[in-house]
Amino acid sequence: MGLSQQFVLRDGQPEINLFRSDYKQLDNTRSYYKLHTKRKTWRDAKAKCVLEGAKMFYPENIIEVDAVLKHINETGPNIDSVYIGISSLLTKGVFLGVDGVPIRNVYSQWMVGEPNDAAAEDDCIVMNKLGLYKDDKCNRRLPYLCKKTKHSFTKWNYECNVPFLDYKYSKELNKCYKFHTQPKSWRFAADICESEQAYLAIPNSQQEADYLSKITNEDPKNYGGRYLSGVVHLGYRYNETLHDWITLKGDTLKQAGYSKWYVYQPDGGERELCGSMQYNGQLNDVTCETMDCYFICERDNDNFNLISEIFAIDRTEKN
Repeated sequence: MGLSQQFVLRDGQPEINLFRSDYKQLDNTRSYYKLHTKRKTWRDAKAKCVLEGAKMFYPENIIEVDAVLKHINETGPNIDSVYIGISSLLTKGVFLGVDGVPIRNVYSQWMVGEPNDAAAEDDCIVMNKLGLYKDDKCNRRLPYLCKKTKHSFTKWNYECNVPFLDYKYSKELNKCYKFHTQPKSWRFAADICESEQAYLAIPNSQQEADYLSKITNEDPKNYGGRYLSGVVHLGYRYNETLHDWITLKGDTLKQAGYSKWYVYQPDGGERELCGSMQYNGQLNDVTCETMDCYFICERDNDNFNLISEIFAIDRTEKN
């Protein structure tokens, strides 16, 4: 794909004509879509889309239905039905989109006999491969789609090549980082980073550990709830088969390039099998599920050179 197809110069700045690399713009729509084949409950699917900076898909018109069904058939041909972002969870029998739009204002073609609210438990909507709806239980685990409309975002983080503006680029390390100010468990934090096309930060050198310590100490920490203070989650955990600490990229800490532990760590107390860092940059073990901490996401960017080339082209054209 040529550069002109990926970037449009607007007001002297390159505008990236995409949302995320794992989303696809479909024909005859002005939106980007991602089919999630990993099944989730309706509520978890809705939350996952939000974490990705999008919203849970529901079709606005028949043109969008046709485009999405074609995409499903090409991407997940064995998928018979998907959750869509419409439910009656707020008021029984009143179906609203995840953004509050009434179902009467958008596409809504039901199967015969639907909605029937079987056993008074069917509050979420499923769409089949023909584009027809039925109400169903919200705790079933089904595939789903996330959607991002072009008009719903106006800014792009060019340095980090993501739609999340709070990722900051480190020129010295050639990576991007985000300090999350809402403490979460290690597992939840890892999922959030993955949803942002990143991963829990992994220090690969003393320099990077110092940088992670720096942003940890500088970023605001105003959370009023309960959390484990003094440490932040990082991207490594203990492998009980290998009897060693392994990063999310599959390396031992020594192979990754940094393995400086805090005094008396790791101590393995209370099944502390996941990794964290003291604010001074030294490593510490924590539980994977029960301890909420601040955390840092890290992103490798494979488009730095491409973006630099775009700016270079722009400067050449102006001279």
